[in-house]
Amino acid sequence: MLLSRSSSNSARFELDRLSNIPGFSRIDNYLNSTATVQPGVRRWHAFTVEPGVRYWIDGCHSGVHAYVIPGAELGSFQSGGAFQHYPSYGGDADGARYGAAELRLAPGTYYLAQHNATSTPKTITYTLERWRPIAKPQAPASTADVAAREGAEIEQAAEIEFPAIVRVAVLPTPEDGPR
Repeated sequence: MLLSRSSSNSARFELDRLSNIPGFSRIDNYLNSTATVQPGVRRWHAFTVEPGVRYWIDGCHSGVHAYVIPGAELGSFQSGGAFQHYPSYGGDADGARYGAAELRLAPGTYYLAQHNATSTPKTITYTLERWRPIAKPQAPASTADVAAREGAEIEQAAEIEFPAIVRVAVLPTPEDGPR
């Protein structure tokens, strides 16, 4: 919280509950940052999107312009030039950007980038979580599938082990007694 003597004070906060994405388990908090961004300062945080992993971002800030930008755009962002970004995940508007969204991006390198375009310090906080699919257990084979597979294996073994006449003897079970 930033307190000021020369102007009114305000605070922004949010309450979150633990995330749960059905069918996925959390790998980690991939990025986790809280910072005060001084006037005119640009900052960035690199991250890599991997295939098959889901990325969930949540954050809050007090007026910092927040962006998700492709890796190739970092130089343009750093120099203050025009750059491409994903408007669904941030932008120039005041408000809570980086707020509770799944980043649906192709595999590659990206940056969480922030710029304080005001004349006063601003704060920002965000967490980027990674999630992987939970391995689904293999469905048990049906009895018919098992019988067919084992029957084929038995037939194959019989052809190899018993090429001639096979004699089968029926042995008594303990309940039958000796024969």
